[in-house]
Amino acid sequence: MIAETPAPAADALRSFAPSKAEGLPRRDAIALTLIMLTHGVGQTLIFAILPAVARDLGIADQAVSLIYVLPAIAWSFMTTWWGRHSDRRGRRIVILTGIVGFMLSQLMFAGAALLGYAGWIGAGTLWALILLSRLVYSGLSSGSLPASQAYIVSRVSPAERATALGRLTASWNLGNLLGPAVIGLLTALGVLTPLFATAALALVIWAWVRGCLRSEGPVAGATPAGRLSPLDARLRSSMLIALCGSFAQASLLQTLGFYLMDHLGVATAEVPRAVGFALMFSAISTLLAQTVFVQSLRPMPRTLEILGAGINAVAFLGLILADRLFVIWIATALCGFGYGLLRLGNVAGASHAVRGDEQGAVAGLNSAMWSAGYIIAPLAAMSLHQIDPRLPYIAAMLGTALALTAAKGRKEALEQA
Repeated sequence: MIAETPAPAADALRSFAPSKAEGLPRRDAIALTLIMLTHGVGQTLIFAILPAVARDLGIADQAVSLIYVLPAIAWSFMTTWWGRHSDRRGRRIVILTGIVGFMLSQLMFAGAALLGYAGWIGAGTLWALILLSRLVYSGLSSGSLPASQAYIVSRVSPAERATALGRLTASWNLGNLLGPAVIGLLTALGVLTPLFATAALALVIWAWVRGCLRSEGPVAGATPAGRLSPLDARLRSSMLIALCGSFAQASLLQTLGFYLMDHLGVATAEVPRAVGFALMFSAISTLLAQTVFVQSLRPMPRTLEILGAGINAVAFLGLILADRLFVIWIATALCGFGYGLLRLGNVAGASHAVRGDEQGAVAGLNSAMWSAGYIIAPLAAMSLHQIDPRLPYIAAMLGTALALTAAKGRKEALEQA
């Protein structure tokens, strides 16, 4: 028997369809939605499975942090390059390359873990192979989001931009929502089965998207490489907010599994399930924030940033004070809602601040700043975790407070595209 979709979720799903007033064809919207869904599912699987695999096979916690931080460094560099590349060569080729990178990385991660569980390789070799799989993902897939954002921006009016971008980012978060369901259904066949399944799904989506997504040439007057900078006067506040928001989110994602084990005493075997539920609740909240809330009220980007940062600060306070698993789940749900508002407002605000021929470049730069927190957080948060499991969330709360201050202190960006 198939359960009916709850009303809020149904509202969110219906909001993925573009309105007739937008210039984005339905087939393009569906293609981009499927791509972001796939990436979102894959991200959830990695964060849910990696801590348990590492503990089972003897990879040290600090070594796990490097699996997060080194690919994040690669992502920060490559996403800006891919963004500029999409301005010069077109969005479609960058998007398709990203799907290939996702598929390869999932297969490499799963294959390495299989060898580890079979006893054919030691912890050091396993660590290196998992790291390599994540570097492949960062190197090839980091262009998917900026290229998709620029693809949308070039086809919708400024008035519809926030809602259209909201659907795109919500698609990723819908994937985060579906990830725990994938884990629950497929781990009965083996803990690594979800990784192989999502790789197969990526191959199908690549073939379908290749046939339906329209090809395009270079963007006229595309921004020369290196022209945009985080210190650009138009973008400084937006980039600071992105950095603070990404640090807070990365601190949560990359320490939550260890927090449950070391602070609440959750058994290792139960961590994937507990983290999966936390990420599911967070993804539901983010999805509702970026679809039902944003597309009903249509607030300005700066308002979204202020609301998102404030809600996140409260959510991290809840995590700090939590002493029960259900409190963790409530706090992560609240954090997801705030994150959804903050990131969408930040992406839309940065897009409004630059010209049309700079959209790929600014999308890549913004994506780099949102990944920069994943460079800082693994080493900083894991080091703080060793002192006290609550310290990473205290630091995250302070980061969101700084983002709130920056958002309140800046003016709404003027549309230049």
